[in-house]
Amino acid sequence: MRSLCPLAAIVVLAMCGSSIAFSAETAMERPFGGPPPPKSRKMERAPKGTSCKTPAKTCELPKAQSVGATCTCPGSDSKPVSGKVEQSK
Repeated sequence: MRSLCPLAAIVVLAMCGSSIAFSAETAMERPFGGPPPPKSRKMERAPKGTSCKTPAKTCELPKAQSVGATCTCPGSDSKPVSGKVEQSK
């Protein structure tokens, strides 16, 4: 019986060592996969424009809006004509 003690101790140490290595390996894994986040995160604002371009004409907007958003210009018959916001030059 005494000769089994060193063998049992070696088996227990091997099992503990493998479980520690496995837990360290899974701790570094991302929970949902994918690449790690970037080192620096910068918030860049969308460019703003103050002119609205329609197929017929371009008009100035009273307030700056995001470039590419929809806007309206007054038409020749006082009905609004839709267009897209352009970046001011």
